[in-house]
Amino acid sequence: MRSVPRPARVLIVTVVAAMALVGCTGGQASQPKEYGSINTENEGYYGNLMFGCTGVEANDDGKYVDVKLEDPDFCTCVFRGMKETVPFSEAQEFDEQQADAEEGADIELPPSIDKVRTTCAENDGAYD
Repeated sequence: MRSVPRPARVLIVTVVAAMALVGCTGGQASQPKEYGSINTENEGYYGNLMFGCTGVEANDDGKYVDVKLEDPDFCTCVFRGMKETVPFSEAQEFDEQQADAEEGADIELPPSIDKVRTTCAENDGAYD
């Protein structure tokens, strides 16, 4: 069981949300229009979220190695929890807020996304 909220987790989820909106520098053709599915090809909202959350893309075997930020299980839990409980339009609105914010601005997580974050911090298998 993971300890609940570290200030870094708020930052990570903020980065995750922003990454989902703006896409990875790997050249995604368009913004995701839905959560989509878990995949190992670094594609869609999941691929963007995992890159923003772990700091790395999945390797050729679909594994997240040499993770720089959060544990992949925590990040996958956040994706599953958001997909299950947060309407995509709400996630998209939050992403847009992130993209428009000044660097270093104090941005509050919407309660629905914060609930997913804290649930996953307590138990990264919560949304399996």
